[in-house]
Amino acid sequence: MFEVMDEKPDPAPRWQMALGGLPDLGTALACWLSWQQPEVLGAAWVKLMVITVLAEFFVIHSGGFMATFGNMPASRLGRIGAHLGLASFYFLFIFALAHSLDAPWLYGMFAWLFLSKLLVSWSANRGARLAIREQMIDWPFAVAAYLLSLGAGFIQFESANGGINEQVFVAAGLVDAGLFEDRPWTALAAGSIYFTAMGLYRMRLWRWLNVAA
Repeated sequence: MFEVMDEKPDPAPRWQMALGGLPDLGTALACWLSWQQPEVLGAAWVKLMVITVLAEFFVIHSGGFMATFGNMPASRLGRIGAHLGLASFYFLFIFALAHSLDAPWLYGMFAWLFLSKLLVSWSANRGARLAIREQMIDWPFAVAAYLLSLGAGFIQFESANGGINEQVFVAAGLVDAGLFEDRPWTALAAGSIYFTAMGLYRMRLWRWLNVAA
């Protein structure tokens, strides 16, 4: 399995590589609007996107296991079964999170975040063989970007509430919610940074110079 790490990928067209980052950029925009212009999407999206940033932790955590253990079986059926088994395992965490926060929509959001992670396997190269390679190089970057983004959110944006005033805070259902110690904008700032970084990274911009549009 790991011999694919030594192979040079045959890049996909630019439009296809760009597609790999669009879901993350869309999520980044939703985080930014919920933080700076909450009236655009509605106050409910403030809490929704804060929980989304939390849920992304489980998606990142699954990345390394999906790329390694999920691709270990020799047969395609075995790999599908391994991926489904791992997805079911992480779904239990999402179930507990959705139940505790009364957020049933989180199941759909979890699927969206998984799509954002898996789409790059198809979009970053021609064919399916090097999908493992794309997942393996994606995972450590996601870990570093997530931790650095959370740090930036807590340190640099602790008082930058943006458009989240007291009325929005109440309307979003954040009173006594305990999400990020009543400073949801720190999570939204972190999400804006993180998903933007992942979107640009998953476009594989460094491969664009030698690829036809």
